[in-house]
Amino acid sequence: MQAANRPPVTARFSRSGPIVAPLSFAQQRMWVLHEIHSASPVYTLAYTLELRGPLDIDALTAALAALAHRHPALRTRFAVQDGAPVQVIEP
Repeated sequence: MQAANRPPVTARFSRSGPIVAPLSFAQQRMWVLHEIHSASPVYTLAYTLELRGPLDIDALTAALAALAHRHPALRTRFAVQDGAPVQVIEP
């Protein structure tokens, strides 16, 4: 689907800075498991992608930026704030 044909993405929050939110129960579980077994690769997924032909770096950069803009999970990191884990969604 071309960019012009996509429905507009509307922000649910102000994008003036990062959004800090508590973790969901599933995220809390994953955070605790990571704290206990931080060296474990159990949740690491490795993929290989082979591209053939010329690569348009500008098009790839624009596509990845549009994907990250559209999906907040791709802009989310986890931090500890006041002793508790939180998710931080970057603008």
